Amino acid sequence: MWESLRNKEDIFAIVKNQTKEGDYYWVTTLFEIKYNPIAHAPEGYLAFGKAAPQHAINGIVPLYKDLLELEKKTASRRANTILKFF
Repeated sequence: MWESLRNKEDIFAIVKNQTKEGDYYWVTTLFEIKYNPIAHAPEGYLAFGKAAPQHAINGIVPLYKDLLELEKKTASRRANTILKFF
């Protein structure tokens, strides 16, 4: 995700977040680059999220597990190079 944003690519993703208590929840999030209106240069990021619908969670969980296993096998943290949706 961060690599895509550094490359000036906005992202729409289903994200697995963790609460302070250690529980997990899924959100659909649009990550956009915030540009300085005068310099037209990136100056930060904005994220707009909402609870992910259950059908999206049902579809992403098996894929998420497969990507974690693949990362373990390849010692890589770059799942975005393996599979990129948008």
